[in-house]
Amino acid sequence: MSEFDSEKIKQLKIDLEKKIKTKSFKKEELLALGKIYAIEKQYKKAVSLYRNYLKDNPSEEMVLNNLGTVMFLSGDKMGAIKIFEKSIASAPYNYLAYYNLGNIYAEQADIQKALSFYNEAIEKNPNSAQIYCAQGLLYQDIKDFDNAIENYKKAITLDLLNPEYYINIASVYMQIDDLEKAISSYEKGFELNPKDYKACICIANACSEKKIQNKANKYYEKAISLNPDYGEAYLCYGVSLASFGNDDEAIEKYNKAIELESKNSKFYLILANALLEKSENDLAIENYKKAIKYNKKNVMAYISLANTLVLKGEKEDALEYYRLATKLEPDNQAIALIYNDVLEDFMNIADLEE
Repeated sequence: MSEFDSEKIKQLKIDLEKKIKTKSFKKEELLALGKIYAIEKQYKKAVSLYRNYLKDNPSEEMVLNNLGTVMFLSGDKMGAIKIFEKSIASAPYNYLAYYNLGNIYAEQADIQKALSFYNEAIEKNPNSAQIYCAQGLLYQDIKDFDNAIENYKKAITLDLLNPEYYINIASVYMQIDDLEKAISSYEKGFELNPKDYKACICIANACSEKKIQNKANKYYEKAISLNPDYGEAYLCYGVSLASFGNDDEAIEKYNKAIELESKNSKFYLILANALLEKSENDLAIENYKKAIKYNKKNVMAYISLANTLVLKGEKEDALEYYRLATKLEPDNQAIALIYNDVLEDFMNIADLEE
């Protein structure tokens, strides 16, 4: 949002608040002010605004919908459910209330209830692409990819110009390894929103997996030109370059990513792995330690660091990092097995030295 737009919204908010105080407002103006409060995360103000209006207009469905949405955003899920149920009781045709209940139950992982409410919403309004998209997301979450694709296709049919739906269906195609359809759908989404640098990265990643290096590089460069300060773009570019055997160039990209996001644990881990591949063990160790520094729960960093220390013959130090990894994931039998093997080996060496 530009500074000019921010000033316009600020002034609009002041004007609307004056109208509300004098009670000389239209319902649309009240809804607009409530939306501004919600955008600014002033949820208590929005709830108070809507509740005051509902005292004299208890069945106003749009206000009920907005109140329920704000309560949900504020974390009051049970309160939101009651409001949407009240809205349905007074207006059984109100598809938005069913849709919003579907969203709440989807977030709570109550799949059957969520699908039930989404289907009710579709029955009330079969021409809402938004509902099909939400149901598609739910099916995708539970890995029912056929139904996810079907719902996204319906959303696209109803709203051909919404880039989100193409991006969503492309992500499903990626999950089922249909790279050709994924690339095509990502490209369509990017065509509709040519400033979407994340879509660029998705296209590049898919091209990289399909071993189309030149096209992958082109889209990584495009993503970086759209947002040169986004570290993830350099990271993904590096991973792609490494997959084509360009290890030195990959390391350059990882270092650039870290330059932009110096506290990103994942970036240090991937850089360390690359350095280890080049047998630069000391530098790898240094970066594994930084990965741990910025994320004390990065289990892979502990394990990789410990493995590297074993390679250097520093088993006593390695044992401490294995121990910390097992503490983070006590049920991980693979880590426990490595830890016990190295511990036994270390004890045997100690016995021999004695």
